[in-house]
Amino acid sequence: MDAIIRKTHQTIQKVTEDIDKRFRFNTAIAAMMELVNEIYKAKETAKSDDELAVLKESSKYLLVMLSPFIPHFSDELWEQLGNEGVLLDHPWPEFNPDFIETNEATVAIQINGKLRGTVKVAMGSSQEDVYAKAIEEVGVKKFIGPSGAKKVIYVPNKIINIIA
Repeated sequence: MDAIIRKTHQTIQKVTEDIDKRFRFNTAIAAMMELVNEIYKAKETAKSDDELAVLKESSKYLLVMLSPFIPHFSDELWEQLGNEGVLLDHPWPEFNPDFIETNEATVAIQINGKLRGTVKVAMGSSQEDVYAKAIEEVGVKKFIGPSGAKKVIYVPNKIINIIA
């Protein structure tokens, strides 16, 4: 459930900045859709009451963020979750920076400039560690071939480009 808590606070941060500072409503809605998808996925595996409570809390935050876009619908769902009053009276959620940080990075793997896969590594992993994980990926092995890499370009925590 840590992933849901992290995603919820990342979404609160993104939506707040998109609405308040950038006026990018389409990306705010897209971020909320991503959170909805994560909640659906987590709901399938949730077993304990604590996990369900986390999902309910995330749903509440989501409804508050949705209320400027679809106020009547959000209020109706708010009531169905067992809450009282209207969302207009509810304060905007604030994200917790401690929940946003992650110890993992998804690194894109390119072979000769073409994306061939991704790999999850610990933040700050060395080029050698990322390369070792990258060549284990099935979609990557066949493009490197038996001769190996001629050159490796690594941007930490972002991308590794292998020239074969």
